[in-house]
Amino acid sequence: MLRSEEIISENLLADITLPVLILHGEKDRVISPDCSRIIDANIGSGDKELRIMDNLYHEILNEPEKEHVLEVIGEWLDKRN
Repeated sequence: MLRSEEIISENLLADITLPVLILHGEKDRVISPDCSRIIDANIGSGDKELRIMDNLYHEILNEPEKEHVLEVIGEWLDKRN
């Protein structure tokens, strides 16, 4: 069975050229933040941002800090308007 890191690196990430915001909880125990780092390193988009969210787990929009996460998303979107 392949690890998630191996599956991600085998995808055609270089073909993705749309703007991308990658958010990942630092303390995620379901999917390693390293998976998001692999995506960020291999995605073809010239407009990309990776944010590893301190002290958050897997469901970053279901954390007590969800308002901060929504602010990060809103700011990212506003910059592209």
